[in-house]
Amino acid sequence: LIGEHFERGGQRDEAARWYVRAGQHARETYAVETAIPHYQTALGLLPATATAELIACHEGLGELQLAAARMGEAEASYLRMAELAEAADDLLAAARAWHGIAYVQDNNLNYHGSRESALRAVAFAERADRPGALALSLWHLARAEVRHDNPQAVLELGQRALEALARADDRTTAARWSGMLGIAYDLLGDVRRAVAFQQEALAHYRAVGNRSETATQLNNLGYTCNFHGDFASALGYLEEARAECQAIGSRMVEIFVLSNLGIALN
Repeated sequence: LIGEHFERGGQRDEAARWYVRAGQHARETYAVETAIPHYQTALGLLPATATAELIACHEGLGELQLAAARMGEAEASYLRMAELAEAADDLLAAARAWHGIAYVQDNNLNYHGSRESALRAVAFAERADRPGALALSLWHLARAEVRHDNPQAVLELGQRALEALARADDRTTAARWSGMLGIAYDLLGDVRRAVAFQQEALAHYRAVGNRSETATQLNNLGYTCNFHGDFASALGYLEEARAECQAIGSRMVEIFVLSNLGIALN
């Protein structure tokens, strides 16, 4: 309502800021479909010179479109973010944009594209000399290596990431890497280590209240248990994951959860 007030009064910049705030609030309360139009309206009001605000808007919109499983729209948002960030020489924003592009491409089964995008993110993070950003970019590259059935490459990337994380206080990225190493050990047939790493990641996400990553990790544990024939444990993880997805409106993760539930129930 405040944004509309400023928009009717011709104060476009102020209106855009209020629409962004409304979008952020809706996003924080997991009202995905409510948040998306707020960001879209803000983008239509911001001047071309407001580079930082435009980058932030495209990033927020891309994340929401991903959660809503609107893959084509999400990729377009992240590509525009990358274009703006690279033109402004905002290295960290450029790395984050290519993270998003890689993630979309992965979900669209474009594994070659996701690897190339992750490599771009790594290059920007290295130029920025930010170890936390580098560790996260390496995580996206590791995700591509998983799709290419290359767990040894994942472990090697994990070593690089751990070295970077030793210079950064980034527990969330460390938790992402715990989950990723769990996937790698699962591919290598080491179920004990796989589950231990995945449960370590899950414990972190629960502790910090990150429901989206909690759902993802529960789904990963369900997949691992399915793969090794422990369908009872898989059902427990996956039912909890589905409840989380429905509570936060994460359609994208719910698609994977439902697929894994079908396996566990059969």
